[in-house]
This record gives sequence, C-alpha cells and structure tokens, in this order.
Amino acid sequence: MDENFTDGIGMTRSRQRQNRLVIFLKAPRRGSVKKRLAARIGDGSALSFYRRMIAETLLLARDSRWRTTLAITPDRGRSWLRRLSKKNFDVMPQGSGDLGRRMARAIQYFAPSRVLVIGTDTPGLSAGIIAGAFKHLRSHDAVFGPAVDGGFWLVGFAKPQRARRIFSDVRWSSKFALQDVRKNFGPKARIALVDMLDDVDDEAAYRRFLAGRR
Repeated sequence: MDENFTDGIGMTRSRQRQNRLVIFLKAPRRGSVKKRLAARIGDGSALSFYRRMIAETLLLARDSRWRTTLAITPDRGRSWLRRLSKKNFDVMPQGSGDLGRRMARAIQYFAPSRVLVIGTDTPGLSAGIIAGAFKHLRSHDAVFGPAVDGGFWLVGFAKPQRARRIFSDVRWSSKFALQDVRKNFGPKARIALVDMLDDVDDEAAYRRFLAGRR
C-alpha cells in the first residue's frame, strides 16, 4: 500500500514501509542549548557549536535513501518552525516527557516504517553510517550508534511499535543509557551496532572535536 495521509499537525505520512530519519533538534537560543558544555566554554561558544552541528547534520540528512523529519522543541517555536519547513523537511513537535517518552512518540508515529533517531551533536556522523544503520534494520530488531561516554547517539527500530516499552526505566544522561535500553529488548533480540562516535556534551569532548577539526 502506498496511500499517503495527513494527520492533525499537517505532516504527511505514508502507510508504505520506508526509511525514516528523525532528527531531534532544540531551538538554537543562547543560554538554552548545550548547558553542560556552556558552563565550561560559555554560552556564546556553545551556541556557535550547536548551530554549526545543526547545519552539518541537516546537510547530510538530504538524501534520497530516506525521508527526514525534524522533531523540534520547544513546540511553540513557530518562526523557527516556518524556516525549517521552507528547507523541505517535515517538522513535528517532540512533545512532553523525558527523552525516552519523546523518542518513543516520534518512532511510533512512523510505524510501520524503519525509523532511526539521531541528535545534532555528533561530529563524526556521515550519510554512509546512516545508510548502513538502515541496512541493518532489514535483518535486525534494532540498531544503535554507541557513544564514547556509554550512551548512544543513534537508535533505530525495525518495528517501531515496541519503542515505548524499550525506553522505560533507562538512566538517561549516564554511562548506563545504552546498557539499560539493550537490556529492555531481552536476550533474544537481534541488535546491530554501527560506529562508536563522540557525543559532544562536555568540555573534554569539545576539545577532542576542535583537535580533530584542526
């Protein structure tokens, strides 16, 4: 079936199984992004880094192998929403709740498609890695991009309907995040991993980022 339909927020979905990339974004406002990093390098530098990462992530997201949706917060950033919509991306609000609930909501929204979720603070990300993650979902239940700090920078589901249960009781923003989510899948789940990358959340990761760019 390839019938399209539009939901209440004005975004078109498809009942056809496809590859859907969801990028979690926060409105780039001084003092409201990368707070842990900003505490060490200043609000201005943290905002500049975040804007740069948004631009780079959106650039690689333009790919015919998947359809991209931007999940944004805060939900009421109307002017920012309009600018993003003009770039030909689908846009949806993240809604309320912790990170797990917000990701589960976005993932389940696009069932039965294969869905990947990423953020915008992973400098080593490439279109090739994303394509490889979607390929894993043809034969695995889930795929993760492990982060150096013990969390994960990418998560994908072959069957998005299971997402809410999988993201329950997870110690977010800790070195146990990936471990907790994998445990929720159970021992028989087929889990694939892609490249381990650095999520730039603190000063040490930021310094590694700068050294790598030099």
